[in-house]
Amino acid sequence: PIVFVGVSDPVGSGFVANATTVKLNGVDIPIRQVLDPNLMFFYVPPGATTGYVTVTTAAGSATSTSVLTVK
Repeated sequence: PIVFVGVSDPVGSGFVANATTVKLNGVDIPIRQVLDPNLMFFYVPPGATTGYVTVTTAAGSATSTSVLTVK
């Protein structure tokens, strides 16, 4: 599955291709595409577990205030 994170989400904005990382429940996950500084898509890989999303950019890191549920 692919998930998108946008500016309305609590993990922020300022996303930059090749300079943004995403972790789900503390595990690195691949970014599919950064569309602009406020919107990106990422894959939730097989075996991923429900947890918080942390996005890191050059400006710092932010973690979601609610969990992303993986089914």
